[in-house]
Amino acid sequence: ASGMVFRLNDVGFYAFLLYQPSRTPGVFVKVVRRQFDGHSTDIAGWQPAGVMPGTIPAHRTITVEARGDSFKFFVDGRLVIELRDSMMEHGLVGMAAYGLGTSRFHDLLVEELP
Repeated sequence: ASGMVFRLNDVGFYAFLLYQPSRTPGVFVKVVRRQFDGHSTDIAGWQPAGVMPGTIPAHRTITVEARGDSFKFFVDGRLVIELRDSMMEHGLVGMAAYGLGTSRFHDLLVEELP
């Protein structure tokens, strides 16, 4: 799995992760809140992103819109998860890769929302 880390601070971070298994068609996503004191919570467990195998592009775009405690998560411009969590109100943004797979990150863009 690979994805975007956001609101990284002294307490921990959130991660929006994307996983495309080699043996199972489809794309799956989840949202994790990881605290540096050892606590990790899947605030949205693995779920299908609604992307069909025939529509797999050469690369994927993931987007997180964070406004206060409200979050919207998108894959290729399609809303896949919407949730609220108030544990971390601010922090840095970056990319993450978990496991033995290969990830390629390209053109990280961060914009302030109006």
